[in-house]
Amino acid sequence: KKESMTFGKYKITLKCLKQVKGHDDSLSFTAKMYVNNKPFCEAYNDGWGGSAMLTIINKELFEMIDNEVIKYSIIYDKKEIGKYTLSDVADELACIIVDNKKLWDIIRKHEDDNFIFHNGMSTNMIHYTTKGMKGKTPIHTLFKTKSMYLTLSTMIKKNCENGNYKCYNTNIPSDFV
Repeated sequence: KKESMTFGKYKITLKCLKQVKGHDDSLSFTAKMYVNNKPFCEAYNDGWGGSAMLTIINKELFEMIDNEVIKYSIIYDKKEIGKYTLSDVADELACIIVDNKKLWDIIRKHEDDNFIFHNGMSTNMIHYTTKGMKGKTPIHTLFKTKSMYLTLSTMIKKNCENGNYKCYNTNIPSDFV
């Protein structure tokens, strides 16, 4: 898996992410960083709470990118809390990759009988049952009548509007996701 962030004309991509044993204070990983598909450094975080450590592969490219990245602010809760470093970029991209994998694991495991909503921060699952049915109700069977289609459409839209959630089910009509 890979994930990218863009700073000016540079698209920085983290690839070859491997979670490694380390302390449980933060995500422990190794990965390679690329810009415009050219490798420029390797990243390692031991999980002890500090930023990722970087090993330079291409010094000229590393310095050009580093000089661009530090121009950008890190925004948290609508406030600037500092400037980006390449270590910050590596840590952030690694977390995004791991969080996305966790989200898709949840979707694959639970989407058959739950609606899955996610807003980048949290995931909600809604189990929908129909009157008189016992046990699990496969989601794809709920869309067979026009009335259920409209009911589910309203429920999904309300959940998406409340908290900027998106429905991530892959087993429902595409106009819902």
